[in-house]
Amino acid sequence: MFVCLALAAIAGLAASYWTTTAWFHWTTETDVTNMRVVHKAGSIKRRNFEMNLDKVESDQSIFGRLMNYGDITIQGVGEGAQTISTITSPLAFRNAIPARPTSR
Repeated sequence: MFVCLALAAIAGLAASYWTTTAWFHWTTETDVTNMRVVHKAGSIKRRNFEMNLDKVESDQSIFGRLMNYGDITIQGVGEGAQTISTITSPLAFRNAIPARPTSR
């Protein structure tokens, strides 16, 4: 009986932690133009980045494909890579970004 109570307490603490973490990260804004992506996430702890577009990749797990979510990785010009985690319809997001014009 004590083991069941301990497991229930651990599960309750984990659920509380995930709920609290999600609550403080639920405010997300993403603006996409033909030249760059501006991403702002979090309500109290803000994470911002602005990158010129070079390459955009999407990544989905098997469960992500079933539930239609995944990650987007943006490779910036000389700025490294940034990942937007757990985005709805990552393939549609990637396809909505216009191709960057090449200079001659």
